[in-house]
Amino acid sequence: MNKILLTTIGLAAITVTSNAQIRPSQNDDGRLRTTIDCFDLDVTKISPSGTNISNGGTITIGGNLSGGTYLPDVSGYSITSFVTNYNSSGTTTASLSGGVLSFTGSVGLVTTSSQLKEANGLDKDCRTLDFSFNQCTVVDEKSDLFNKIRESEDSGNRIYYGVVGDERQSVLFSDAFKYNERTGTYEYDSTDALTTDGNDGKVNIAMYYLDARGNAVEFELEDQVTTVFKDFKVCVECTEVIPEPSSTALLGLGALSLLIRRKR
Repeated sequence: MNKILLTTIGLAAITVTSNAQIRPSQNDDGRLRTTIDCFDLDVTKISPSGTNISNGGTITIGGNLSGGTYLPDVSGYSITSFVTNYNSSGTTTASLSGGVLSFTGSVGLVTTSSQLKEANGLDKDCRTLDFSFNQCTVVDEKSDLFNKIRESEDSGNRIYYGVVGDERQSVLFSDAFKYNERTGTYEYDSTDALTTDGNDGKVNIAMYYLDARGNAVEFELEDQVTTVFKDFKVCVECTEVIPEPSSTALLGLGALSLLIRRKR
């Protein structure tokens, strides 16, 4: 998915799916017609909303599908994802505004293959192939977190964001986060930067640096950042039986053929 620049505070998370390789298509084999299509998901409701969502909990995202190439728009679609990577002892708060889903703290969304199968709102001969979105990590320059990052950098530490202690799955704050003068924030589009496997995708995502002994020292992210998700996409596959010519239609064709022969 294309890179975005959010104008609100947010912290990136994790997705396990991407529709980059899925293209709308329609194929007939003489008996079945298979249609693959991709839609924009206009999110209009989430459940639960508010507080008390913990790491490994779930959230259901609902709304309407539109903008497909072959298939009609769909109302009342919903899909459930795991809320993961919450690396503090508390819970996160979810909110929805203008189709943008936000969480407090360091949060990720992971949608498993079984959750794709259990998505609701499609016809019985259709299934969800993919659910994806854009996300962005943003740090406010007025926050305590940013002040601590700058103080640590001034002391000679290299600040990372990613899987704690794993530099291969982390990025340098100074390289990845770009300053947005309009909002006074440092922003990092991390939609495709981090991936995880497993049923609940629990990994420790944080801002951290490595001390002289190589030990990871984390910064507290709770209540200092917000995880923002937007530009939701859903790709589906539908199959339908191609109707065979009816007996009545065949008889009619036969009669027409006989009339033509008689005229000749």
